[in-house]
Amino acid sequence: MKKLLVIAIILSFTILLTACGSQNHDGFAGYDEIETRFISASFPVYESIEHLSNNSTDIIRVIVLEERSEFINTWLPPENELEDTGMGSYDAYFLFTVHRLEVVETFKGYAVQGDIIEIKQFGGQADGLRIVYLDAAPLSYGDDLILFLRDHGAEGIPTVLTNPLQSAYRFAPLGEGMRSLDADSELESINAQNDLTLTINDLIHITNLFGHIQSND
Repeated sequence: MKKLLVIAIILSFTILLTACGSQNHDGFAGYDEIETRFISASFPVYESIEHLSNNSTDIIRVIVLEERSEFINTWLPPENELEDTGMGSYDAYFLFTVHRLEVVETFKGYAVQGDIIEIKQFGGQADGLRIVYLDAAPLSYGDDLILFLRDHGAEGIPTVLTNPLQSAYRFAPLGEGMRSLDADSELESINAQNDLTLTINDLIHITNLFGHIQSND
């Protein structure tokens, strides 16, 4: 089932990949012509924070450190298994934006305070190509965030947001711990299209269900 979901997502990604023409940057010294493409992809939508939490392997508070663009091979099975999917010699390398994050607190999962992890999202710029992923969560340097992640279990490959529209929320100002906030305080989603509301009380409930807070408080 998981394999079929991965294939469906990649098929959607491929079908919706649309070349929007080249953008000429002759007005900027040192810039070559860059081809820009806009893409979208299918992903599961969750009806509640509880549903999102149950389908996430990791729920953590992080600080965004840096980002880079990188071509990553998203096919995990051996080549002979790929042939069974009908994809044949399908090019499995996609351009991703990879964010490095420092873990501050863990509400679900095995990460501990101070761990450095990486997550990936479609899109980025490299080798004269710019991919704009229309559904990407806008992560920026220094952001203090709660993220819901789904680990694919592949060592050495960055993990992903459980749902790019529903899985990232801004925390309180840097340095403030969860226990210093009112339980009913709502955390702002970084995506305006997200209809889910995450509260401090939700995080307390998640911690009670799945593990213990790893914090510097």
